[in-house]
Amino acid sequence: YLVYNNKPFRKTHNLSEILNLCIEIEDDFKLLENEKIYELTIYSTELRYPEYFYIPNIEEAKEAILLAEKTKNFVLKKFKEKEMEFDKFIK
Repeated sequence: YLVYNNKPFRKTHNLSEILNLCIEIEDDFKLLENEKIYELTIYSTELRYPEYFYIPNIEEAKEAILLAEKTKNFVLKKFKEKEMEFDKFIK
C-alpha cells in the first residue's frame, strides 16, 4: 500500500510504524489500530530469528492468523476502492 501510494518508508518489521505511515495516507487505517495489528510484529521477528525463538500456543496462533487475514482483507479492499476511483476517472 505504501509503494502503491509512493510513500517513502524504511525497511522495518515494526507494524506500528508501517501502520502510522498508512494512516498518513488514509485515516481509515486507524481502524486497524483498534484491531491491534501491531501485536503481529512479534511474528515477524521472534519466530524468524533463532536467538529470539518463540513458539505460540495454538489459540494464540489462531488469533494471529485471524488478525493477519483481517489486515490483508482490509488492504485488499482499499486497493479495490482505489481501482473503482480510477475507473470512474477514466470513463
